[in-house]
Amino acid sequence: MDQQDKNQLQLKRDGLLKIKRILLYIRQRKEIAPRDQVNFNIKWTDFFEAGRGLVKNQSEVESILKKASLEGGGIRYRWITLTDHVAPLDHFSIQIIDNVAFENYLKWVADEYEDVEPSFQKLKAGSKKKQSIVYSHNSIDPRSIYSIFRPKTRELIINDRILSRPNFDSENDKFCEYVFAHPDQKHTKKDIESGMRTTLKKSLHQIIDDLGFTKELKKLFFPGISSAGVEFRTKIDTQNLRSLNINEEIINSFLKGLPEWKHTD
Repeated sequence: MDQQDKNQLQLKRDGLLKIKRILLYIRQRKEIAPRDQVNFNIKWTDFFEAGRGLVKNQSEVESILKKASLEGGGIRYRWITLTDHVAPLDHFSIQIIDNVAFENYLKWVADEYEDVEPSFQKLKAGSKKKQSIVYSHNSIDPRSIYSIFRPKTRELIINDRILSRPNFDSENDKFCEYVFAHPDQKHTKKDIESGMRTTLKKSLHQIIDDLGFTKELKKLFFPGISSAGVEFRTKIDTQNLRSLNINEEIINSFLKGLPEWKHTD
């Protein structure tokens, strides 16, 4: 892949991620608003925070909203300024005019992003010159005894076996999106909620249980779980395994009973 193709891939990936985050924020505002509220007044700086640094200015937000409107995203918008004689000033007035169209458009954007992200991560990993071989977090690491990753189809894959597939944009799905984007480290509940841009309704214990992690699997991939946070890791090698009190026979028997994941690459 030449440099021009690399640049185009990153531009496409960043563009889809911007749209996804903007639409998810609009949906979030709609969910917390009274049922009879039609218009949502949102400052562009709120979109800046929702975009987590990808959205640079008000014009960029407006171009995203315009694109969604023209492409059948089910929304209308306008920019309120001093000349409109409306308070508060300098915000977007947004209306979801077709909930089904909005949700379908959001899903389409999310699916397009999931198609591009693995290629971007491989490109990013390949730029690390110090490593002769790079194993992406989006693929199983052959150097490990147990590995977990999440392909673009959003399943949780352990050693080529499908553990679970959370519902799109559910609390479990958002949790997975966050921890897989920040693998092999500890996360406080506050950090997770900030990254998900929502307050968790379920406990971290319940989310991890719902995702299908048994007692032994938790020892592997979530060695630390409390009401205040979690520790998440994506791979266990021989050295790590020796230090853990884990019954491999139980794990291997459990994995054998799970559906096999079919490689699509």
